[in-house]
Amino acid sequence: MLTESMVKEEFTQDSENRFIEELRSELQLNDAEEAVLRALNIRRPEELVSLTHNFPSLATEGIDLAKLSNAGWARSAGGFKAMSQKIAARANRTAAMEIGLGAAYPAGAPAPPGSKVPMPMARQRKRAKAAAGATRSASVAGTIDVRAPKWAVKDQGKRGTCVAFATVACREHLQHQSRGKLTILSEQYLYWATKKKTGDPFPAIDGTLLRFAKDAIEQIGTCAGSLWLYDKRKRAGDITHESPRRPSRAAHADASAWKQAVGSYAGGSSAGSGNAAALLNALTSTGRPVAISLPVFTDPTVGVDNWNTPIGVLYGRVIDPPPTSLAFGLGHAVCVCGFVPDAAESNGGYFIVRNSWGSRWGIAAPTPGYHAFERGYGEVSATYVEKYLWEMLVF
Repeated sequence: MLTESMVKEEFTQDSENRFIEELRSELQLNDAEEAVLRALNIRRPEELVSLTHNFPSLATEGIDLAKLSNAGWARSAGGFKAMSQKIAARANRTAAMEIGLGAAYPAGAPAPPGSKVPMPMARQRKRAKAAAGATRSASVAGTIDVRAPKWAVKDQGKRGTCVAFATVACREHLQHQSRGKLTILSEQYLYWATKKKTGDPFPAIDGTLLRFAKDAIEQIGTCAGSLWLYDKRKRAGDITHESPRRPSRAAHADASAWKQAVGSYAGGSSAGSGNAAALLNALTSTGRPVAISLPVFTDPTVGVDNWNTPIGVLYGRVIDPPPTSLAFGLGHAVCVCGFVPDAAESNGGYFIVRNSWGSRWGIAAPTPGYHAFERGYGEVSATYVEKYLWEMLVF
């Protein structure tokens, strides 16, 4: 539910990042090191370790990774160290985490696949003052939480169906808000409808746009989850899992009851500036979640992305796109369910996202020092949204 605290709580964080100040004094950070840490708002030692271990290409820009990593490791909690080592070992074998990415790039959006994140200006200081920051224009003074009660996080598995999961989550919440009842709906059906019944130009290739999911939910709908159960397994040459019996007549009949006009959509070149404020305003004005898609970034030399570093897997903390990293071929769509103010974040705080990787991600949430509400949820900075938003869908 939308909490009263959103208009009553006070900012308690300092606008200056104390952790970076400590590192600057102790390690004598050079200009490039300080600029990177401030640009990414590295707040805790675990974040520093996750950054330095998983984005080694930063060394090409004068970043002393060993110095920073050692400092972060010495300060990190024991549980984090154990998980970090497990993730590193798994990354050496295959990928850090076998997860699905399925948000396609909308033409005109920032960070097209393969684009490189530039280095920030030397000694850049990120300070969020009361009159500055894109989210502050929305006049929110405290935590926003629009989750429905007893709303279990789902798992898309290895398939590129995140767009369907984010859209269905918003439709489920709308039903709960309007009728007081939470009905579990079918991502399987919506993904099939999106790929087969809309203008998606690549119906046989995994991944899609929120724009096409919008068309599907408005024109075709989706069905109750029990009428077409989701299968997490990937099938070669069969991205929608369609068969002579699936979707069934019962599924088609039920889908029409779940058609829903979308309130607003922005994507690609239409997203523009003011993205963080627009997203925050959507949360506060409707009291319900918003589906968004964002690019995902990887280091050129390793397979771990900025969503699946140890602090992502453990706490749901998504690192802002690190300099030297590259935008991956597909991005990720999530359901934004809240916002937590943080004065040290240059655009005012962190959006809380409901992910679709089940309990395999954000497994230690909630944890003090991090903002994710519960297991399966995470946090994305308002700066990430402001700079890199691909699409936004508001019911």
